[in-house]
Amino acid sequence: MRRFRVVTVLVSATAASVGLGAGCASEEPRAAPPSVTVDDSVVPGYVGSDACASCHEKEFAQWKASLHSRMEQAATSSSVIGDFTEAGTVVAAEAEGKRIVMVKKGDEYWIEAPDANGEQRAWRIDRTIGNRYKQRYLTKFPDGSWHTLPVQWFEKDGKFVEWHHKASVKPGSGDFWADDAWQWQLKCAGCHTTGLDLGWDAATKTYSTRWRELAIGCESCHGPGKEHVLAGGGVGNVDCPSRMTLPQQMDACGKCHSRGTAGPELGAPAGLPGKLAYPYNMRPGSRLDDRFVQVTREKNAAEFWPDGSSKNHHQQLTDHRKSEMYLHGGEKGPTCTTCHDPHDANALKLPIEDNSLCNQCHEDFRDGPSLAQHTGHGADPVANAGARCVECHMPRIVEHAGSQRLRSHTYWGPDAKRSRDTKTPDACLLCHKDKDSAWSETESARIWPSAK
Repeated sequence: MRRFRVVTVLVSATAASVGLGAGCASEEPRAAPPSVTVDDSVVPGYVGSDACASCHEKEFAQWKASLHSRMEQAATSSSVIGDFTEAGTVVAAEAEGKRIVMVKKGDEYWIEAPDANGEQRAWRIDRTIGNRYKQRYLTKFPDGSWHTLPVQWFEKDGKFVEWHHKASVKPGSGDFWADDAWQWQLKCAGCHTTGLDLGWDAATKTYSTRWRELAIGCESCHGPGKEHVLAGGGVGNVDCPSRMTLPQQMDACGKCHSRGTAGPELGAPAGLPGKLAYPYNMRPGSRLDDRFVQVTREKNAAEFWPDGSSKNHHQQLTDHRKSEMYLHGGEKGPTCTTCHDPHDANALKLPIEDNSLCNQCHEDFRDGPSLAQHTGHGADPVANAGARCVECHMPRIVEHAGSQRLRSHTYWGPDAKRSRDTKTPDACLLCHKDKDSAWSETESARIWPSAK
């Protein structure tokens, strides 16, 4: 099957990412509004997203309603999406005869599960992680470390499941939920907070972790904002993704939308009980590869399908770097913000159902006859999903939360033979569920006889 041809993108790298840098590109400094409180006492330089609201009202309102603002929250009735009951919701999995039970007690949420000694006990849930596709739950230990409790909620499936069997394995094995290797500070903190200071004390092996904002806030993408707010704006005192090179822009998103590790040689504090799963305090504009080692199919086979596309989630940058658009698009190639509104993490800039999102660059497939010839599925993507770009070039093959699947970001064209040979999901068979790979190969050869 043919892939989309690499074409010159209609918008420059600067214009494509203008949403990410809205307010940076042309804003003149002015006196800071008297209503703005400039407080960087928690983590120096970081003032929090509320300090941005008075000058960037539209962007702040979009962000406030977005997933980024809610990716980690205090556990309350407005943030918990799992089906807790006062009688106790028993999770199907059992750990060495110990039950896992999710309980609501008044305004508090609790889990009953095995501890590091194998004894059953109750843990209060202090915070939530995620609130759209799935949700996990955190509790704090006496040494200052936070741990993800061994159950997660799958929203699409409407059920709790044991998190990767981390309550069933042997405590001390390194895979038990309360083992040091699964501290929130190691696995999650850098991408779920803004202005992070781990506060790790290697001598006492304790944490006094601080963060300016328990969210993916404005300063996650624009850097510490104290100078910018005090100056009343300007472009030289804040990180502006719209003024960065294309790789820098991609890395500003990819520091969280990729999977890998960072040790002391890449900026992580020395003496931690494991490597970080994120780059520590990476400023927007820095290069990710200088601060982080991304997973690869050669070394991390479980994270990928055999054809090299990602099987595991939050590897969007890893996939995008393999695409023809990235490899051959140059500085005029698409960035994350060509498709995504950066202030509204749940919003695409244009619809995918009528191909208008893809047609902003691939304008040669805007007219019906060209589209029908290219797809072999007619000229109306609204009526026929087979004529919709994303169903073929961004199939839902990325595993995420139970039956929930996310879209691939390699943009590769479907290839029935490749899928059969590598046992990678065939995009055609995701729609034609009653068919098999032999049918897919035959139909592909008929519809696209000159496919590469």
